[in-house]
Amino acid sequence: LQNLMKEVFGPAVKNIPGSHAGDSEMMDMTAGQGRSSSNLISQSLQYQNQTRFQNDSRDRQPTEKELSTAACQAEERNIHAIYRLVSRSVQLLTLIDHLYRAHFTSSLPDVEFGLIHGLTFSQLVTLKGAQDRVEAMLTNLFSGSSLLPDHDDRTVVSSVESDNLCSMLSQQCYLYFSIGSRLTFLGFRNAEVALSTSSMSKQNEHAMAASKYLREASKHWHNASHVTGQLLDASKVPNNTVQNAYLGFNELAFRAIENGSPLARAISVLMEVNDVSAVVDICLTCARNFDIHLMTVSNDLSGSEELLSGSMLPWERTLYHRHLHEPNVDANTGVAAANVSSSKATNDSVKRTCYALLYFHLDRLLESVAQYPQDNSLVERMLSIA
Repeated sequence: LQNLMKEVFGPAVKNIPGSHAGDSEMMDMTAGQGRSSSNLISQSLQYQNQTRFQNDSRDRQPTEKELSTAACQAEERNIHAIYRLVSRSVQLLTLIDHLYRAHFTSSLPDVEFGLIHGLTFSQLVTLKGAQDRVEAMLTNLFSGSSLLPDHDDRTVVSSVESDNLCSMLSQQCYLYFSIGSRLTFLGFRNAEVALSTSSMSKQNEHAMAASKYLREASKHWHNASHVTGQLLDASKVPNNTVQNAYLGFNELAFRAIENGSPLARAISVLMEVNDVSAVVDICLTCARNFDIHLMTVSNDLSGSEELLSGSMLPWERTLYHRHLHEPNVDANTGVAAANVSSSKATNDSVKRTCYALLYFHLDRLLESVAQYPQDNSLVERMLSIA
């Protein structure tokens, strides 16, 4: 059905009807609340339908040609919206099939299906909060639980099965498996090789590759609850924003580490390959993602073109993988109603967590200098960059 729509309705599918150059977000997902259509792509369509002749009607009536053009554009935009619904549904079915097989593959870690427990198929297709949970599940799968502190088994993310699964998802399920998740996987995979090889040249080569990929991945970490560690175990952390504001740096850092924050995992493995400059970079980059005054534009994928699916349409790039900066928007609208615990992580709490993780590892380095004098150079390098 998806391929048929591409063939029959090419002009309405391959581009956003009525959009102009640089107007890639014309039919972006919205985040209205209190309505059954919240988080759908229909708000801009409704707005344009209501206002398309508002200015003209003050002076004159639209001509027959203008009416015909507007009617055709409205029809094409409706077709475009239907295609988005079809493509999301097809990719979700494909994703579930791949993850079901992966869950029973012994060389792969268990898929954390609990993150989407209670969500309906419709919610997984249409809700931003559900999208965040799917992306967290995939990031956890490919960042590897063995990379958490105090784990010695370092074979999970380097497996051939992980590589094949990652490749399939990036080609067939790119609306759910974001470029950020794939960059995270490549970063951890290279870090694992660097830590497991005895060749110094290979260690340096793969450590540099790991730093490069994780730096790029950090530009795409926009799931606030996941970055802070509040998504995996929301029942253990306070949902009240005021209470969160009183958490100290150590509490924030431990929460992120214990609950599998991708930022915390990335910092941990980068510290193991002694790349403190990358640690500082990804902390500051991730914090910048949630600064409304210094928002990074993750739409620019020029450094990751080779990782994009060949079937991805230009307007699909990062469409469902961006942070909503509106202060009154709760991305979990509709998700909590499905008996899935959710927590609200504010932009400020994410930034404080980023800085807390940076201070946490700097403090550990300072404590280790007495026993390992060589760590003093790492401390000096981290302080000079920060």
